[in-house]
Amino acid sequence: MSTHTDLQILKDICAILRPVERVTTEISGELYVTCSKIIPIINCLIRTLEKLDITHEISECFHKNVLLQLQNRFRGKDSNIETNSFLSISTLLDPRFKKLHFSSSLAVSTAISKISQLMKNNQIETQCNVEENINIPRKEDLWNIHDELIVSSSLNSDEPGGIPIELRQFLNANVVSRSEDPFKIWQKLKDVYPMVYEVAMKYFVIVGTSVPSERLFSAAGNVISMKRSKIKGKRASQIIFLGSLPKKYWK
Repeated sequence: MSTHTDLQILKDICAILRPVERVTTEISGELYVTCSKIIPIINCLIRTLEKLDITHEISECFHKNVLLQLQNRFRGKDSNIETNSFLSISTLLDPRFKKLHFSSSLAVSTAISKISQLMKNNQIETQCNVEENINIPRKEDLWNIHDELIVSSSLNSDEPGGIPIELRQFLNANVVSRSEDPFKIWQKLKDVYPMVYEVAMKYFVIVGTSVPSERLFSAAGNVISMKRSKIKGKRASQIIFLGSLPKKYWK
């Protein structure tokens, strides 16, 4: 029969594992942006566990080990998630998070530099396209000069520190509510920060974990079985696609 001490230990362990389970579930989604959530949610997880009031010695030992493993796994010298460019860039460009959850100013600076370079590369590509269009004979228009000035000004919009003004303005703006959809927010902001928008859209499609792809392989395994080994790839893809649709589309 379980004693009062046993129940207290189990209660403490459940309190420790509950936020871990929630994090695992949230970052394993596939219907929303997950890549930009990794750094913020890990920071929230570690801080939440640090605030727990653990009473028993055994559960306290477990608590310390969990925290130690999280620190080593996500904030270790060779495994700091903030140094991962995919995670750091997507987090900085998420209007809900930006720089809030970074513990390393160096990681923020590095990510900003990479974003700035990506924006400059996009600008150069835009300039090349514009120059190609300029060489194409076109109707004489007084406003052609205006269009050329816009391109020229966008290519020379860096501040002395090397950070594009557009990026600096975005990062200095207030964060939005965590419940907001970053894709919908960026649809409203894309006319204000067009160059930042282009970079953000490239990074938001990155999934935070391999769980969605593992689900896809599991679904494929259910479709292509020993009894249906002769099914063709096109038909299998169609069945898997139909099976992935939300229930609302079947009503």
